[in-house]
Amino acid sequence: PILFLGPPSPQRARGWLKTLTEEPHVAGTPEGKRLAEYVRDRMRDFGLSAELVPYEVLLNYPKSVSLRLVKPEPMELSLREAGLTRDKDSWSEAAFPAFHGYGASGHASGQTVYVNYGRREDFERLEAMGLSVRGRIALVRYGKIFRGLKVKEAQDRGALGIIIYSDPADDGYMTGDVYPDGPARPASGIQRGSVQFLSSGPGDPTTPGWASTHGAKRVPYDRAEGIARIPSLPLSYGEAEKILRAMGGERVPDEWQGGLPFAYHLGPGGAEVAMEVAMDYAIRPIYDVIATIPGTSEADRVVVLGNHRDAWTYGAVDPNSGTTSLLEAARGLGAALKAGWKPRRTLLLASWDGEEYGLLGSTEWVEDRLAWLKANAVAYVNLDISVTGRNLDVDGIPSLLDLVKEAAGDLTEPTQGGSLLEAWQDRKRSEWARSEPVGGCSADDRFVLRLNPLGSGSDYTAFTHHAGIASVSFTFEGTYGVYHSIYDDFFWMDHFGDPAFEYQTLAARLYGLLAMRLADADMVPLRYAPYGAALARDLELLRRDIVRTYRIWEAAEAAAARDGDAASRVETAKRPALRPDLAPLD
Repeated sequence: PILFLGPPSPQRARGWLKTLTEEPHVAGTPEGKRLAEYVRDRMRDFGLSAELVPYEVLLNYPKSVSLRLVKPEPMELSLREAGLTRDKDSWSEAAFPAFHGYGASGHASGQTVYVNYGRREDFERLEAMGLSVRGRIALVRYGKIFRGLKVKEAQDRGALGIIIYSDPADDGYMTGDVYPDGPARPASGIQRGSVQFLSSGPGDPTTPGWASTHGAKRVPYDRAEGIARIPSLPLSYGEAEKILRAMGGERVPDEWQGGLPFAYHLGPGGAEVAMEVAMDYAIRPIYDVIATIPGTSEADRVVVLGNHRDAWTYGAVDPNSGTTSLLEAARGLGAALKAGWKPRRTLLLASWDGEEYGLLGSTEWVEDRLAWLKANAVAYVNLDISVTGRNLDVDGIPSLLDLVKEAAGDLTEPTQGGSLLEAWQDRKRSEWARSEPVGGCSADDRFVLRLNPLGSGSDYTAFTHHAGIASVSFTFEGTYGVYHSIYDDFFWMDHFGDPAFEYQTLAARLYGLLAMRLADADMVPLRYAPYGAALARDLELLRRDIVRTYRIWEAAEAAAARDGDAASRVETAKRPALRPDLAPLD
């Protein structure tokens, strides 16, 4: 670890991010391929064997998009951000205008209806109030659930189209000073993104369950699950305000009110809009970069580190703060190799492509070698956004909790002093003290540091949910209002996200330590004791939210207890091997 920890530096991290964010690099574009080759070549410079692994996937780019307010007063609504004097990159027209990945082409016009966050419960509440989006345009705000689910709910309820806007209550001026004076979303900031129905499965929707290699069989586009059939557009709150101010109907419920300075109304009536969306769909190449550090005594066992590289615009935060940390981790590992270090197990470092559209590069790679991964993979460590601030947050499978704690305990927190583990624990303890205890669950009677559960939305998804591989993903969090906008650029990171580039460097060190310990330990450092407590807590949370029969709950609780007992037996059996100086536990 000492050989590895020396090389990562803020100066080098700053240089990597500057280069990585010189131009927008959407998946499938020539700029995207150039960046893949750049990352591959840097890995080779570090002494690692690295190659491009191509896949051919369905991608869409906007040919033309427009949104007009038809009534009460006709006007064009802008689908591009405003250039800012202090940020040269914000003036570029190289970035695509507002559009959605896997969004549908089409024309839609009609009255608008406001449906809060566009969740199922929001649509159901709207219907309970006697209103419907059928034959109309749904207007919803970003947040709470994945944007693709908002489109699916609107589509299933007969909407002609859907507009998803960023409300200032969620990431704009109600969360902080707006960019370029602060980190929050400015009035013209647009959140691009994919509206693929990820619940149908990530990856290329025309090759569900198998890899999108050259010549692969494909489901026809019009039969592919997961692709929207009604047009959708993202919108800034500066332009959404023009629609919202014109809407009639009843005032919205109090909890549906956003942050714009007037009362929101449900519609319909007052505001009518017309949207035109023309998409260019085609099979296009994407490129994963895979670097290999061969193992020695257990070379067939594999530890995978991954971060995606593609972005909707410049991607200084999402994802190239993570790419910067990946490169610095790779540089440190390369230095350790040159000094004579060799891992026990093989390490693979992956720079994924196509994540933004639907976790494409990682999913296709996993599908391409699923049986091999199930047989040989030890763990997967993910970075997406590595830094938007100073607060460590970690999602993962409970068996990796102790490993993360140990690694964090060996790293110094740059601004607070003490260890990274202490800073993480202090913040989580403070959050726990402010939260409502989970009644009847003994694990919540006192503070216990936990990993957040892994859902979906980043490249661990195929590893965890398809291949069954223990995975962990971490980030350093802060106020981040430029997500998926043209303002997600070097200027934002250099002024607000991580001006000293200390936390991207810290992320590189944590990343590499996790990798080295997974690859080098005599016995794979997975600890199963936390599973019992995690299962018991999850069941209690479910009990509070879902009414089940006593018999179902009795069976589930018995299964959780059996798993907890089994985990304890595994830990007891492993203890002499891990610490020969200690007697077995009773």
